[in-house]
Amino acid sequence: MPVEVPWDEEGGLSRQGDDRYEGMELDEFWLRFEPSGGKGRQYLIRVLGDPVKFMTHYDNQIDANTKERKRVPFPDSENVRKKKRNCTDQETTLTREGGRYRRSEKCVWCRLGYQLTPRYMINVAYYGRKDEDGDPTIMMSEIPQTAYDLIKDWWVANKAVCPEGPGTMTGSAPNFLVTVKLKGKKTEYSVMPTGEVGKLPDDIKNALRKFNPNAETVEEVMRLHDLKRFCGPTFMARTSRSPSSERSSTRFRSPNGVVMTTMTTTTSGRMTTTRRRRRPPVTRPTG
Repeated sequence: MPVEVPWDEEGGLSRQGDDRYEGMELDEFWLRFEPSGGKGRQYLIRVLGDPVKFMTHYDNQIDANTKERKRVPFPDSENVRKKKRNCTDQETTLTREGGRYRRSEKCVWCRLGYQLTPRYMINVAYYGRKDEDGDPTIMMSEIPQTAYDLIKDWWVANKAVCPEGPGTMTGSAPNFLVTVKLKGKKTEYSVMPTGEVGKLPDDIKNALRKFNPNAETVEEVMRLHDLKRFCGPTFMARTSRSPSSERSSTRFRSPNGVVMTTMTTTTSGRMTTTRRRRRPPVTRPTG
C-alpha cells in the first residue's frame, strides 16, 4: 500500500479524514498542477503534513529493439480513460534493489512491462482559490519526484529555520510558489519558497476549521485529506454501462505466458470485478 513519508525519513502513518467527499466533484478538493507554455502557470501553496508516496505505471514500455520508450495503450484503455494505473503491489515496488525500484510478479502492470514511476500526494492550502472570507482552500495534489525533491532539497538546506519540515502544522515553514511549464512535450516544475518563514497564519487556521466543521479538539481541527484513499491500486477492469445485470471479460497474455482474465459483473449500477489467472496448458509427449 502507499506509505506516508515524513520529510526526514521513509515511513509513518497517514492522517485520517472524515468521509466528506460524497456529492463533491473531484476538482473541488483536488488541485491539478496544469502546465502552460511561455513562463508557465503558477500556484501559491502552503504544504500541510507529510506526503504519501506511491508507485504508478504509465502507458509506455521499453522497445526490445531500439531500447527506447514507446507508447503502448493499456489493455483496458478502451473503457478506462485514466492515463496511468497505480501499481497493485506497492509493498514490493516501493523498495529499491540495486538502486532501482523493484517490479512485482503480483502486479499485472509490472509483468506487462509498463513504466514504473514514483509519485507523491500532498495536502496543501491553495491561495489561488479563496472563499468569501479570503481564506485559502484545503486541497490535495499529486506531484512527481522532481517537485518532491525540490521541496525536500530546500528543507534540507534550511533546517535551521524550518526544523520540523516544510509541511509542519505546529512549527515554522514558508509558502511555496510552484511553476509548471510546458517545454516541448515535457512538463517542468519549479518550486521556490516565498514570503516569510513562519507558523500557520490565521487564514489557514480558519480554512482548517471550515474543513473540519465538526471538530471538537485541536487535533481534529488539524485533520487533512486522507491521501492514501486516493492513490490505491488500479486493477484491470472492464466496465459496463448497462443498468441491468451483465457480465463481461477482458483476456490478455503477458510476456511470460500467463493468461489473465478479468470478469466484471454489473447489477443495478453496482460493479464487482474478479480476476482469474492461469498458465497455458502443458503439452505432454504421447506414446
